[in-house]
Formats: sequence, structure tokens, C-alpha cells
Amino acid sequence: MLSVWICDDEKKARDTFRDRHRTDEGIVITKEIIDADDVPQSLRAAARLPDLVVLDLYCTNAAPGSPDAERVNGEVSKQVASVDKELDKLKEIVDRGKTPKAISVLREIRQDKKLRDLPVLINTRQGLSILDPALLQDAIDLHADWMLKGKGAAIERRYMSACVARHKHKRQPGRDVVLMVLGATLGWLLCALF
Repeated sequence: MLSVWICDDEKKARDTFRDRHRTDEGIVITKEIIDADDVPQSLRAAARLPDLVVLDLYCTNAAPGSPDAERVNGEVSKQVASVDKELDKLKEIVDRGKTPKAISVLREIRQDKKLRDLPVLINTRQGLSILDPALLQDAIDLHADWMLKGKGAAIERRYMSACVARHKHKRQPGRDVVLMVLGATLGWLLCALF
């Protein structure tokens, strides 16, 4: 069972998240937090840490739950709905002329024993927003790493460096085990010879 804390200053978003996972047998929402600034202290004070904390990227500048926050959240939700409609139009255009080949290429890389641990970044501008849910699930299952296009060289360098560092960290224990076994074998051979 995955214990999850959700932090979002919008009640509707928290309710939707909780309701979406209410019948999910593998996930239990153990805490909801309104103010993102409260998260670190809540974690420090927790008798038991959650398995995962889900943070909403954007929070209002006004006090969470205040009339000003509700007004701002309402304005943002209205604009997001408009953007969603535009993304639907974009998806139709993209689907007519393009294919998310990176997912099938990543699948092939992950199935190849020699290549499976190679760091791969999928570079996209709006692709995550319009990717079909089934393909997004495939990408998640294939441990896809993502980089946003057009954010500048410094940001891209950080994405790339972080991706490589995560993969090196994943591969390190295997390499260490091989070196340990090799060292033990060589030590045993040297002892046997002398």
C-alpha cells in the first residue's frame, strides 16, 4: 500500500485527486495539506513519513482558502479550461501528422540488455499535455525521463546532468557487486596460489 500526502491550495483539486484514488487498492491518501509552506514542518513532525508527497506546482500568493485565493484560483481554472480546449485542437492536428515515436524507440532500448540502462530523455514542448493516456502509461512503465523544449541551454544542461546522475546511481550497486565479486575471486585465487 502506497501512503500518499497531497498538497494543493485548491479544495476542488484535492477532492478530485482523493476521489480519483479512493477505490485504488494500492494507494491511500493519508494527509491533505492546503498550504505548501506547511509541508516541510508536517513531514518533520510526522510519526511516520508517507511513501510519496504530491505537490501542486503553483499555489496562490494569497492565504490558502481566503476569498482572494478563491478568486485567483477561479481565474486560473477558467484560463486552464481555455488552454485545455486549445490543446485538444493541437492534439487533433498533431495526431494527423505526427507519431510519438520516442515511446516505441524507448521500449526497444529498454528491451535490449546492452542498452536498457542507458539514460534517455524525451524532449518535448507540449507532448506530455497531448499524449494519449495509454502511451503515457507506457512511457511511465519504461521509466521515461522528460525534458521541456525551449527552456534554454542552462535548463537543458541541468535536465541532462540530472538524468545521467539518476541512471548512474541506479547502475552503481550492480557495478559495485561485480567489483566486489571480482575482488573476492582474485583474493581467493591469490590465497590459493600462495
